[in-house]
Amino acid sequence: MTTVQEKELGVLKEITKVLEKNGLHYCAIGGTCLGAVRHKGFIPWDDDVDIVLPRQEYELFRTKIYTQLPKHLLKLDYEDSEPYDHLYMKIHDSTTSLIQKDSYPGKITGAFVDVYPLDGRPDQLWRRRLWFTKYYFLMMSNKRRRAVKAKITSPRELAKEVYGEILKNLFRYNYFTDKLQVLLSKYDVSQCRTAIWNGAGRHVAKRYDYDLLFLSEWFTDTIPVPFEDTTIQIPRQYHEYLTTHYGDYMQLPPENERGSWHNIVISDMETPCKYYANLIAEGKIDMKAQLIKEKKQ
Repeated sequence: MTTVQEKELGVLKEITKVLEKNGLHYCAIGGTCLGAVRHKGFIPWDDDVDIVLPRQEYELFRTKIYTQLPKHLLKLDYEDSEPYDHLYMKIHDSTTSLIQKDSYPGKITGAFVDVYPLDGRPDQLWRRRLWFTKYYFLMMSNKRRRAVKAKITSPRELAKEVYGEILKNLFRYNYFTDKLQVLLSKYDVSQCRTAIWNGAGRHVAKRYDYDLLFLSEWFTDTIPVPFEDTTIQIPRQYHEYLTTHYGDYMQLPPENERGSWHNIVISDMETPCKYYANLIAEGKIDMKAQLIKEKKQ
């Protein structure tokens, strides 16, 4: 494991300890689930952890139970920070720094675990397409309303900036997020044929993916599997899920496609993220700078 992965595994262990203590159910998704099946741990080149909880249990964890975590593990979500435009929360180790290229004060974190809510989607195709059209509009508006001013380099960027300023003058920063949460939580996953975790990256953010189907039944039951020096929960029907998500998931990708897509700019497992947040706020760090390689122990 890399030092980042070691820290993230520590965060995951604390989260699962609290979830299990309170009878909440989770399972690993995305690269974490794939890593558990294919590598019995992290994908060697991965640098994050993804888990999902049913919506009601997610909200209980997000609003109340997260406070049972150790004090150095902090929650970051759309209610905690205006620039944070994601629809899921991060639990991060504030004694470390793992900072992405698009981060600004209010989005700075340490080594983190992404925690998603699991929601249902309309079963009928036409309703699903209508649902997605609303989702896409609200998501784009939310990003522009919460966006931090950036250097304008093209007419397109100028148009985005103008649109964002109009939204900031008309709506409070949580307006579109609240609308999105109502839309996403409208369909109980236990009553729907298909499921989605909001903010599920390229698998929900592209117009052509509104027909990508993750069946709800795949996530209703979980099994424990080895993950590094511990065990984690993954969907019992992980084969169906991973095949839909990745295709031939046991086949390693070409070497030139192995790597993080999180655009990490600062990876420092020995320095609290607040230190870098202050430097970025003071303009002393260029967030467009070349990647700073992870410190080795």
